[in-house]
Amino acid sequence: LEKAYKIFPKNQEILKMYSAANSSVTEEKNNVALSYLNEGDYQKALAAYQQVAPKTSATYESIANCYRQLGDLKNAVLNYKKGIELSPDDTELYYALGVTYLESNELQKAKEAFSKSVEKDTHNIKSKKMLSYLEQKDIVKSIDLAYGFYEKGDYASALKYLDKAAEVYPLDAKIYYYRGLTKEALNDNKGAVSDYRKTVETDRNYVVAYFKLAQALEKINKKKEALYMYEKYLGAENIDSELAKTAEQKVLELGERYY
Repeated sequence: LEKAYKIFPKNQEILKMYSAANSSVTEEKNNVALSYLNEGDYQKALAAYQQVAPKTSATYESIANCYRQLGDLKNAVLNYKKGIELSPDDTELYYALGVTYLESNELQKAKEAFSKSVEKDTHNIKSKKMLSYLEQKDIVKSIDLAYGFYEKGDYASALKYLDKAAEVYPLDAKIYYYRGLTKEALNDNKGAVSDYRKTVETDRNYVVAYFKLAQALEKINKKKEALYMYEKYLGAENIDSELAKTAEQKVLELGERYY
């Protein structure tokens, strides 16, 4: 069985028989490794786990955890993958792999691992949260890059980054808001109106967008709707005091015409 296992380590029938034949020895070695693990002696725990045969997906996961604690992320990844080969539907293994990639700053691979985890189990909240975290990092990075170009007056480059971000993350209000600012700078006021509308449609609490929408509507001569948006801004909580003064003045000016 030992020879067969070495030749055919992925054969499930051989693995099952070999595991049964070594069950008592395997349990003893696992207990020794676990005792070292509990003591925080990861080097000894790793050595003990390496002696376990045959290795299950749980064994490889434990070996990978030891490598992670020792800071050897490359071998941690290698052993998580070995565990996944034996248990391809284990959502927690994909989660652990994703965290390890994140620790080694391989963000795209981390995203792929968390996505696979969610694909295997749509109720894996941890993986969903990590995916959301990585998406927000990407969004912030795109906006930061775009804003850098915006400040330099390179509005075309800023717009390019924001367009790409909007394609990938169509439900993030911040992208539409900053794209609205950029289109205003390019004198595309109709485009700015469209993006500010999209901002408040995506997130009704993005209150500054109501003010910017009102200003953009004035520029395309939709002053009645602009009045409504200024009022909408003034009706929100925690608004900017300076913008509030401007909005109040606009409400008085436009109100004389439409009320």
